[in-house]
Amino acid sequence: MAISEQWAQLLEPGLRRVYMDEYEALAGDSPVPTIFNVQNSTKAQEHDLGVGAFSNWRPYTGKINYQENEQLWKTTYTHQEFAEGIFVERSLVDDDQYNVINNRARGLAMGGFRKREVDAASVFNNAFSASYTGGDGIALCGSHPYSPSNATTQSNAGSTAIGYDAIIATRKLMKAFVDDRGNKIPINPDTFDCPAGIGRRRMGSRAVDEQTRDRQQ
Repeated sequence: MAISEQWAQLLEPGLRRVYMDEYEALAGDSPVPTIFNVQNSTKAQEHDLGVGAFSNWRPYTGKINYQENEQLWKTTYTHQEFAEGIFVERSLVDDDQYNVINNRARGLAMGGFRKREVDAASVFNNAFSASYTGGDGIALCGSHPYSPSNATTQSNAGSTAIGYDAIIATRKLMKAFVDDRGNKIPINPDTFDCPAGIGRRRMGSRAVDEQTRDRQQ
């Protein structure tokens, strides 16, 4: 004799597979893994600790110049736990309505996927908000101090309308970024991320031409 509890045990693995298949299919089109450094974790919290740069080498004068890094800011990531489920009526099983049951599992996967996408978008939607700060206590886009011991700041915030000239000007400003010792950081900005209304794309050939011209100057 099959009782309700036994039906639930038989049905659950299939629903989980439907859920995972749907979630993985949705995640395959997501830009999140490209933009963020997504990693697995088995801890309640994870931490990042900034480490300062080294200074330029100095001429040898008979004594080795030993350098030390400055400890920068610590960032803590506290994981959230989610637990969601669906009810499956016995009548759906009796009537062999597995398409209805599977669609519910897919809908649950969509809800989990949307939550991840919304949280990821929040990083950019709140990039200028003082209520959303990083390890240095500053919003993602703002004037950031060089280090805990150096209050000199450099800003990565801008309000220029999007356009070719603005992108090139911003790229040049980014190439002027410095580390905690004030030395230029060797970076080469090459990716342009936009809201959905504009689209996400790589810089085109005109930007590449500008990069070539920069190297020749």
